[in-house]
Amino acid sequence: MDERRAQIIEEAAKTIGRYGLEGATQERIAEDCGLSRSHIRHYVGNRDSLIEAVWDYVITPYVQAAEDFRDRADPTATLAEMIDYLFGPEMEHNDDDAVINALTTGAMKDASLRDRLYGTQVRIEEAMAQTLRKAAPDATLERATDVAYTLLSVAIGSSSLSALPFPASRRLAARRYAEILIDTFVQESGAVVST
Repeated sequence: MDERRAQIIEEAAKTIGRYGLEGATQERIAEDCGLSRSHIRHYVGNRDSLIEAVWDYVITPYVQAAEDFRDRADPTATLAEMIDYLFGPEMEHNDDDAVINALTTGAMKDASLRDRLYGTQVRIEEAMAQTLRKAAPDATLERATDVAYTLLSVAIGSSSLSALPFPASRRLAARRYAEILIDTFVQESGAVVST
């Protein structure tokens, strides 16, 4: 059952990426999986359950990465690795972007989905803020959270725009400003750590 469920969720993510949330009907997903709609319902549940499962499938690697950074011991190396991740190949434009964008657009009309997406964003932001505070323990949680939000905003924006034919220097500039933001945050707290 787990293998079939995973297959359905993976195919549903591809279908949402291709057709958007509204175009990714259970019928279309079932057809793409080579199954019946009743199989989709049996293995995953109703449409809301399927959408939640797709969100978890797509976003879990990003949540895990943020929590892995939080759990590391060396703050200097961790901040540098976090920047490498946020502005590296893992966050460049990929198939996940279309799914995430479709679900984010759908969240504008669906309060339950909006709450789920917001909760995930907060979870990532909190893990990043805790990572930042390891490097700058005297910084307030509020300031660390502001910096985490800004870093995520710049990284997500840069990732989204990387599908367009901007020169590579734009992405490098976004990365450099993120490094400056972290350096400033750490220096304001009195710590001496450099990315």
